[in-house]
Amino acid sequence: MLPSSIDNTKYKYIKVDEKYIVSIIIKSLPEYIFFLDVIKDIDKNIQYDMSIYLNKLDPIKTLNQITYNISSNQSELRTINKNQRNIDIINKSNEEAKSLRRKIQIENQEIYNITIIFSFYSYQLDMLLKSVSYFRAKLYSREISADITNFRHLEFYLSNLPLCIRNDFFINKLYLTTNAISNIFPFFNETFVDKNGICIGYTKNGNRMCAIDIFSNKYENSNICIFGSSGSGKSFFTKLFILRNFFTSKIQIVFDVENEYEKLCKSLGGQIVFRDNYYNILQIRKNEIQNDFLNKKINKVLKLLMCIGNFNVEQEGILKSTLIKLYENFNITNDINTIIKKNYEDEMSLDYEIIDNEKFPTLQDLYEKIDDVEIKEKIYIIINNELKFFSGKTNIDENNRLFVVNTSQIIKYEKVVSWIIQGILNCYLGEKETIIYIDEIWKYIMSDVVLDSIFNMYKTIRKRKASIVSITQDITDFFRYKNGYYANSILNNSCFKIIFKTEFKDIDIFSSISNIPEDKISYLKKGEAYLMVNNNSVCLNIIANDYERELLDEVTSST
Repeated sequence: MLPSSIDNTKYKYIKVDEKYIVSIIIKSLPEYIFFLDVIKDIDKNIQYDMSIYLNKLDPIKTLNQITYNISSNQSELRTINKNQRNIDIINKSNEEAKSLRRKIQIENQEIYNITIIFSFYSYQLDMLLKSVSYFRAKLYSREISADITNFRHLEFYLSNLPLCIRNDFFINKLYLTTNAISNIFPFFNETFVDKNGICIGYTKNGNRMCAIDIFSNKYENSNICIFGSSGSGKSFFTKLFILRNFFTSKIQIVFDVENEYEKLCKSLGGQIVFRDNYYNILQIRKNEIQNDFLNKKINKVLKLLMCIGNFNVEQEGILKSTLIKLYENFNITNDINTIIKKNYEDEMSLDYEIIDNEKFPTLQDLYEKIDDVEIKEKIYIIINNELKFFSGKTNIDENNRLFVVNTSQIIKYEKVVSWIIQGILNCYLGEKETIIYIDEIWKYIMSDVVLDSIFNMYKTIRKRKASIVSITQDITDFFRYKNGYYANSILNNSCFKIIFKTEFKDIDIFSSISNIPEDKISYLKKGEAYLMVNNNSVCLNIIANDYERELLDEVTSST
């Protein structure tokens, strides 16, 4: 998304790729001026941005400064030469200062400093300079003075680069009161641009880039809901979002119930989980190291086995004692030193590594050690069905940044899926920014156990550096299940909503999701969507660059 070249050899303009950029800054303006009238004077054939940087000032400090300036002016009147020009300047300054003080003290207006910059873009430098000169003349006719910015000033240079860098330390700030400010803002901005944001799309009106940093503190939470019917562009957008976040080194985990994301995962060198690989549930991981860690691990595994295999109390005791002996056979006890690699080069290091995957027992080993015939038969059925992918040595690279959890085969085992969700919460969330995608979430409504786990993840995730992206096309059925308890909870806990073309069978459900007119959504074209953030919304075109399109076209054509 970055430019291929930047030419900054000329101090009055910069050249990004093949496009020239010239900026002007407003130096002074009348107190009452409507900027909608001003921008009408801009050449319609020129592309431009208007940037306004606003900062509220402390009224007490401002009043003290005004009072000091008035006193200084009075003293200066007594000492300067009796030159009428000097007297007029000081008197005018005094009048303006007293007027400002009256507005703050009596009219209770607030005071702001403001910087206004116009940036103009064109592939033709001569036409650009001519248009800028014409606009400056129009401003002057309205008693507004403006200068072309010097791009050797770093703040202007950075503000015009397509890098989403904001700089609030501009010179030439104007000082205006509340009433004056209100005349400058009779319009709204139809896009979102966050400094470290991921490009979501481009506004349908104006073709402005929309970049969102879902982990920014200014948002209530980082969760996203994506709605859209089949063929609306919903899956393409999700894959594009995964791709762009992959290059920002975020950890991403995709619950894939329809084998939709495997090609993309392989192209990016990610890991496809629960297809041909194993995740050993008897293996002890670093995040599980705490007091009495082995007994807690045994109880956790035993609880899962009891839920799946319907063992009785006597059989539970046999399983527990067998698990204890199994770990002992692998030389693992509650002593942490039994699962830590010995580092003879630095024995005093506080950092440590867990022993290799091969040195932990597995469910297959448990099966072979059990003597009781009935228990052995139940274990055999479990490790060849529900826990098929949990019965061998772990061969998943847990340090990868992209995982696709293939739930097509295990979704019918609700307790297993619930256990996986809880395992992800324990293992991956908290240290690095993590995004969890639940594709076609409506397919999980067959199980209250799974939905409870998902809902618990929403409640728990608020305290972690993580985001949940819920994706669905069958909106009506999902929102009617359990009278919409789960759906509304997910909706209320998602700050971002992205709505592609879809048809709602129930207008009440639609109203709970969006304040956008239904006909506007039903007439969206493929690849168009509304982004809703809190109560604000904007219509976007989802566009990929050449590299992304080449990769995703190859992926989608193979799926």
